[in-house]
Amino acid sequence: MAEEATPTQLLDIAERLEDKVDTLTEELDSTSDMLTRKALRVRRSAHKKPVKQIRTDFIPRLEKY
Repeated sequence: MAEEATPTQLLDIAERLEDKVDTLTEELDSTSDMLTRKALRVRRSAHKKPVKQIRTDFIPRLEKY
């Protein structure tokens, strides 16, 4: 059976993903090529969605139970 993540583990994961989002945002700000910016936005979005889900759904739910 798979072990569930603790709230502290989820916070650690969220922080690492936020660091990646910040890095991608900095790259996005420094790039002017349209195709490169589009690719960076797609990658950033792929990291932002799980961060939001972890912070708004998973952590509060684990702390509740």
